[in-house]
Amino acid sequence: MDLDFYYPEKAEECWAGDPYMLEKTKDYGKQAREFGESFDHIPTDHHPWVDNDNPRWLPRLRLFDLEDRSLPTTDQPQQFESARDLYSFLRESRTARENPKRQKHLIILEDIDPRFAEVLGVMLGVPPAFFISHCDTQLSLSILDSTYAKVRSSRHWKIRVPSRRVAKDLPGGDFILFAGNCVRSCYDVDNTSSFQDYDTAVSYWGQDHGEDSWTAIIVVDPWQAYVLPANDSWRDPSEAAIYLDKVEEFECLRALSSIVMAQGTSYTVRPQKESMFDFLVEAHERSSHECPLDPFLATAYARNFVAAVWEDYIAHDIRAIQGLVWNNQEIDNTYSAIQARDRRIITGYQELIVKRYVMNFHRKIITDIAWAFQSRWDSSLPVSSCKCIRQTR
Repeated sequence: MDLDFYYPEKAEECWAGDPYMLEKTKDYGKQAREFGESFDHIPTDHHPWVDNDNPRWLPRLRLFDLEDRSLPTTDQPQQFESARDLYSFLRESRTARENPKRQKHLIILEDIDPRFAEVLGVMLGVPPAFFISHCDTQLSLSILDSTYAKVRSSRHWKIRVPSRRVAKDLPGGDFILFAGNCVRSCYDVDNTSSFQDYDTAVSYWGQDHGEDSWTAIIVVDPWQAYVLPANDSWRDPSEAAIYLDKVEEFECLRALSSIVMAQGTSYTVRPQKESMFDFLVEAHERSSHECPLDPFLATAYARNFVAAVWEDYIAHDIRAIQGLVWNNQEIDNTYSAIQARDRRIITGYQELIVKRYVMNFHRKIITDIAWAFQSRWDSSLPVSSCKCIRQTR
């Protein structure tokens, strides 16, 4: 089996000898499954709690203690071999919160393991809707107060991040594009170019524990993307996955060293740093900033990353439009040259119409990002429920 895939641990195996957590986590998984099944749509058909025997993309999890910077470097970040280890850590942290010492944790996940998500849900009160909504970029999670009114707060945001890959030598037909275990696009190879544009997702949840203690959770997509045939998308991905290649013209992370790293710090951007997970882990390992006051402020590096990617993506669109204008300029005024230019203008105009539609849609996304990235943290706000609504392009 491909090293990028694994078989998730069964709940009965994970919580053998602990009937309390087995009951709690199975109930949480049931809620997540019912919530995911309420949406008749391909992305939510592949959420982490779907019952199948195929291997899944291997998730990663890191935990930073932002309050205690005195911890040895070898202890930052903390890694957990199993959901049970994470549960033991959170249980000890809950006991420690009874003492005057504050606790401020940042948890970074790349993709979602059902057992880890259940522990975070049971121990920290993260709703199943948070993890399900991450699986579909068109699902928008809204926070409701006790009167079921929509609340604008910094407790949660989910952002689309543009990506582009190259699909080489694919056979004809319909394909589903995956980022990790999440469906991110569907397309027909016969009716599209070799370049595949799709959106990944970055999700954040901030949980206040009182007494200036809190936990911030950031879920990101894996950098690696692959496709499976649409008519056989439930095949074993470790055997059937066709990996997509990086587009060399996108080098968005070259600017990040000057954005989030302290001046004078020597920092070399390597290809693997296009992985948001790797970037966030290294950024927090090197961070010398003071501990943020609330969980929203703990997402500063993630927000900088998102901004840098969008800036690069928009710059690419501007270059593409300028290229269309340049190609339609013609000095030769012969009849054949004018005919060829007219054909290019017609084709270019059609491309511009498409690009205008896409850029208007992106403008709406960027407006939503600007709104989500404004700090409106209120630790006293009770969260009674969550709901998801589907956004349409």
